[in-house]
Amino acid sequence: MNRYLVRLLSPAAPALLLLFGLVFGFAFAHLAGMKWSPIATRLYYLSLLFWGGAILVCRWKRRGQLVISDSIFLTFVLLVAGSLAVHWEASAAVAYYAKMLPFLVLLPYVLGRLVDASDFSFFVRALPWLGFLLLLLCVADFWLVPNPEEVLERWTFFGLNHTPLLIAQVLSAAMLVQVHIALRPEVAPGSGAGNHVIAWAGLGLMAIGLVMIAARGSLIGAALTMTLLMFLIPGSWRRKILLVVYLAIATVVAFNLLPAQQSEFYSRLKTLASSDPTQIPNTGVEGRAAVSALPSGVSDSVPVTRRDDPRCQSLAAGFNSVAIRRVLYQEAIALSIQYPLAGVGASNFGKHSCGGEGVYPHSTVLQAFAELGVAGGSLLLTLIAISLLNFWRAHASSPATASEAALWLALLVFFTLSDQIYGSYFMAAASFFLFGVAASLRVRYTPSLKYNEHVKPTP
Repeated sequence: MNRYLVRLLSPAAPALLLLFGLVFGFAFAHLAGMKWSPIATRLYYLSLLFWGGAILVCRWKRRGQLVISDSIFLTFVLLVAGSLAVHWEASAAVAYYAKMLPFLVLLPYVLGRLVDASDFSFFVRALPWLGFLLLLLCVADFWLVPNPEEVLERWTFFGLNHTPLLIAQVLSAAMLVQVHIALRPEVAPGSGAGNHVIAWAGLGLMAIGLVMIAARGSLIGAALTMTLLMFLIPGSWRRKILLVVYLAIATVVAFNLLPAQQSEFYSRLKTLASSDPTQIPNTGVEGRAAVSALPSGVSDSVPVTRRDDPRCQSLAAGFNSVAIRRVLYQEAIALSIQYPLAGVGASNFGKHSCGGEGVYPHSTVLQAFAELGVAGGSLLLTLIAISLLNFWRAHASSPATASEAALWLALLVFFTLSDQIYGSYFMAAASFFLFGVAASLRVRYTPSLKYNEHVKPTP
């Protein structure tokens, strides 16, 4: 079969575009002087849905048998769909989030479920280059299309406030892949001396870029996950220590290059978690800049009737992102206790929150417990735990899959952490993709689970 057709029918290709591709559309449109249209977003996701459907048809018999992860995932999706149906008339947010279910929940899981060893090779080769390209586009945007507004917290790229978070996700995932290549060049697909040098150079550039982007949660999550990956990948500790020192130097250089506003944005991490969320230091930051602190723009969505509520002051002020999240987390926990059986309904958290309609707790687990009750939260937690366990089993039991499983495990840990800082389970496409990969890997290292119509689901 033609190699281009093979890549076209690889689930890794649409998965990479699904998880990371939209920000490139924003970039090319902005650099071309055009405004990205919501219609373009719909067409983009529809094309990926049809592409994924075609791959599913072609690879149907290669999927292996259903495992317990598949059953848990399907149960979770049915629970979400049922809750959406029950609360369909409750708010406009229900219809909005319901549209995401096929594209950002079902599709990524199916693509992950179809991944095999050759797809992993393609994924490892392609993702670092996406990171390099995105860095170039950021530089081009910074110099060719300068932002006329004063930079108060972090730079915005491609004309949108939330793009730093999207960029940070791409750079973090690409860095994890490059750590994998740098520490195990002998097993990295298609690797050699050239790839080794590129991986090390790219790591330094992306570490600097990640600091400059100022997505603090992604930076911390990437640092923690890289440490985990270094323990998972066997190899010379001398090389690992050298890598840590190298990245530390790159990070220090990046911090020293930051303008005063961005340096202060990082330094506020020490003070924003004060016990009283209403006590916000006077930073000179106006509310209009605070929208970038959270992707949902909570400062604009707080209902007028709640702006005077002391509990809601952090959200009304809008620029203390740590205090904002603390309020959202506390609200989610309170709703989980108050409505333990069925929750408040899928996508209905905002109706009970200071943030207002459409706001979510920025933690997928807390959101599941608050909106879907004990059943929904437990299903999601179980899916995370089983996926981590499947990756760990593959890493520990088979030398042939150990290196691959280590990277998948690190990526799942990173995106799980990110989901507890930024996430909604309606938009956690990367995590659902990795849940599918974990199920696929479980089938691959268990010969009895290869395609056989009479085998029952196995944990």
